[in-house]
Amino acid sequence: MTDVSSRKSYKLECINEYIMETETVTELRKIRADLDMLTNLYAKLIDRLIPEEEPEEQDLKSIRSKDKIVSESELFKALDA
Repeated sequence: MTDVSSRKSYKLECINEYIMETETVTELRKIRADLDMLTNLYAKLIDRLIPEEEPEEQDLKSIRSKDKIVSESELFKALDA
């Protein structure tokens, strides 16, 4: 009798754990969907508040040009330190 009842209680525990795990997964999926929706809305809001602009010619030149690396002494000289 004890062996049968312990097997039944073990099966019930497994079923309860599975149900709780399934509910957790379902809730996590809902949360993920809500986060995706909020991210999308935030991106649309940013696009409206800060519209994307084409770079000006001076900006394009700055982007394409190679940066000059200065030495430490030149840096201090420029900063008057």
